Amino acid sequence: MSTSNREVGRQPTFRILVPLDGSEQAESALPIAEQLATQLGVDLELIQVLPFPVLPFVATAGYLPGDVYEQVAADQQRRAREELEGVAARARKHGVPVVNIHIERGETAQTLIEMATSVHAGLVVMTTHGRTGLTRFALGSVADRVVRSGTVPVLLIRSSSTPDSSSTLEQVVVPLDGSTLAETALDLTVQLAGPVVREITLLRVADHRDGSEAVLQAESYLNTVHDQLVGRLFGRDCHIRQLVLTGNPAECIVNCAEANGKLTIMATHGEAGIGRWTMGSIADRVLRDGRTPLVLVHPARG
Repeated sequence: MSTSNREVGRQPTFRILVPLDGSEQAESALPIAEQLATQLGVDLELIQVLPFPVLPFVATAGYLPGDVYEQVAADQQRRAREELEGVAARARKHGVPVVNIHIERGETAQTLIEMATSVHAGLVVMTTHGRTGLTRFALGSVADRVVRSGTVPVLLIRSSSTPDSSSTLEQVVVPLDGSTLAETALDLTVQLAGPVVREITLLRVADHRDGSEAVLQAESYLNTVHDQLVGRLFGRDCHIRQLVLTGNPAECIVNCAEANGKLTIMATHGEAGIGRWTMGSIADRVLRDGRTPLVLVHPARG
């Protein structure tokens, strides 16, 4: 069941979905989500997915009666509604134009994936520990499945850090490996440029084993991407810079994000032409080792 205060006839094309579970960790994603919604002028969608109640088996009476089950479910629903309405009220006071709340029942990850599609979300914002990367399910099985199986970009905020939402999103690093798949990260970057993002760093990490020629090729590639991006950003208040580094790709991306930008937007997979490194494994290491917010974009399937 969903509850919303959406204005009649209002159909924004970009919404921000924030999964909540009543914990402070989950709510730590709200400042950045609120900032995005305010600057973009879009709806903020708050969702809590409730499990189906499981009642204990009583040895003397068997399973508890159905009305008890219904009461437990109603109590869960009431508490969730109260929590979400409180969060929504605070978001509105912080300037978010429209806040909608959704209370659903079912398997959490699949429900979030379906809800992201249902509300036409352009971004899911959620918190993660991010200590051991996607491959070891450090995000928890829920966030891992949303990243791997969903189609909507996911902004992951590390619970161990408290990013300053007023400046975190102004500078963005976009790692590129020369592949079309990696360049899908540019679509979301363009959507954020201007109202949110003021500086974009296009990063290419060259393989030192290929010598100076690799650096020259990387620079030529970024020049081409730069020129294309300038056309897409015509009239936007956003500066584009290019950076070529050599070394370990994940380390270079993490260092660049912490030194030159607060946010990283990258595809979750995509191979360089020579197959020396893949965006999937690199994204995993960036998530594991980095401390700044990270957006993972899954290229369109099919």
